[in-house]
Amino acid sequence: MKPIAKLVSGFLLVCLVAALLPGCSPRAGNSSPAAQSTPGTVTPVLDEKDQVAAVIPVSGGSITLTMPSGLVYTLTIPDGALLSDQQVSMVPITRIDGMLLSGGLIGGVQLEPDGLKLAAPATLTIMVPNGYDPKKMVGIAYHGQGEGFHLDLSQGDGKTITLTLLSFSGHGAASGTAGDVANQSIQPTQSSADALDQSSAAQGFTEIAQSCFNADAECQPLIDIIRAEWNDQVKPHLDAATSDETMIEIAANELLIWEREVDYTNLDRVVTVNGHILSNFPENISTGYGLLIKANQNAFTSASKRCIQNQDIIEAEKMFYRLKLIGTLVGTGKSANGDGGFNIQGKFSQLEQCSRYRLSLDSVMTQKWGDAMTIKIHIKGSVVLRTIDDSFHAYSGSGGQLTYEEFSVEYSGASAALNQDCTVELTNSGGTLKAATMLRGINSDVGLFAIDPADLTTPPLDPMVVVSPVSSTRLPQWKCNESTSTLTVNVSPDIPLWQNGFYKLHEDALEDFNYSAVTIVNGYMFQNFTIGDGEFHMGTLKKHTNVTKPTFTYEEDLTLDIDAAPGQDK
Repeated sequence: MKPIAKLVSGFLLVCLVAALLPGCSPRAGNSSPAAQSTPGTVTPVLDEKDQVAAVIPVSGGSITLTMPSGLVYTLTIPDGALLSDQQVSMVPITRIDGMLLSGGLIGGVQLEPDGLKLAAPATLTIMVPNGYDPKKMVGIAYHGQGEGFHLDLSQGDGKTITLTLLSFSGHGAASGTAGDVANQSIQPTQSSADALDQSSAAQGFTEIAQSCFNADAECQPLIDIIRAEWNDQVKPHLDAATSDETMIEIAANELLIWEREVDYTNLDRVVTVNGHILSNFPENISTGYGLLIKANQNAFTSASKRCIQNQDIIEAEKMFYRLKLIGTLVGTGKSANGDGGFNIQGKFSQLEQCSRYRLSLDSVMTQKWGDAMTIKIHIKGSVVLRTIDDSFHAYSGSGGQLTYEEFSVEYSGASAALNQDCTVELTNSGGTLKAATMLRGINSDVGLFAIDPADLTTPPLDPMVVVSPVSSTRLPQWKCNESTSTLTVNVSPDIPLWQNGFYKLHEDALEDFNYSAVTIVNGYMFQNFTIGDGEFHMGTLKKHTNVTKPTFTYEEDLTLDIDAAPGQDK
């Protein structure tokens, strides 16, 4: 992530956030079947006219596509798979050129946005009215426009095909001989997860699983394969992830795929034959989730330390991502120790410390009283903004300070002689500053497994700031020596100082602010900030204002800045 390219707001990755950009779908023309010209690459031909689209909410939902041929595709996305509403498209695949499966395509769809990853598995069901030979059926998948074609796990009974998926791309099923499957199984894939899927499908998991349903004694070959995957790949990567953040997403994906295989093959239970335990994969799953939770906890702690030590507010996005992921993993209930006493809610205080901002106020005001006197006042203010709740929309600051940087008085006209007799004293003058900030355009949802946390981005946010400045009762004073007397007189003319002038200049911006735990009565609301560089500088507002009254005029140059201040209190 570039250090000054993105914006943290509150606990947001926000997001966060975390919005996903749809990729491009292949739109190939007609071509004849051929061998793969580039290993692992095929050419899907899509039927755009029959595609369907729908918005799937966070709570989950389904989308169905019925083809003129009678094929029916149903995509079911469960609650928790998406952490923000998502536009989903399903485009039917007419054929796939370049496959090494001689029986051709049984059915398939391109799911968009391409590359969208899910926090929980979705299910694609294909109803085949004319039927197919389940002994020759194999699941298939590809990425992008046909890259990374590989075999995928599937289940079928001759009429229905079911695939479980964790990301959007091309998914379906094809028909081929054992030789076709063996040939495809040695083709390169784009990732270790794809390689694992291809290897698993090629070894005929579905057919072996049926024997496990019938007799546990026949499960030994399948158990040996799945146990080897756990011992040789899944568990070592999970162990590595507890100390290497870059391994977490890889290990998480492998664990989910491995768990899916265990479920597919009816081995999500303790398998015992003649009093001897052949496998206890549920215990492995619990261990795996525990390691994954620990890895994310360690990553959160490391990000928190980096944030404060390096004053790097970018780390707040990663911290938020990790907390959301830990919460989702703990919520599955598959880890025997839960969060191991990590106390997710308690960690939000660390996140809040990292995601603080500072509001700086700079006001240069000139007050003219006819031709008699000109007063120039330069005030600076500073207050630390902190998140007040988990809505991410508002910051609250208290204990901020105002200081008089300059206070000058110039007499003119008939009073010009006073310039020789009067001086201005600044004696611990200043005041207090209270502020709140609301952020418009915020998206507090973060899609787990959606993106690598190193690439988290959030859109620019438009801040609205409410300030409540109060001048001190210890104001600057004029000290004048009367030329006809040896007495020193403290002159306090009956004129408004900076606070009153600020009111007259900005009274059209007066607005009560009442949000959650923060109430500011008669605060000044400022909007239309120039968006800053992102993380470290949220934005700047420069405002020149003047007002003319019968006996005086006010003119001011006001600057408001919002900058990152992780870990700072004052």
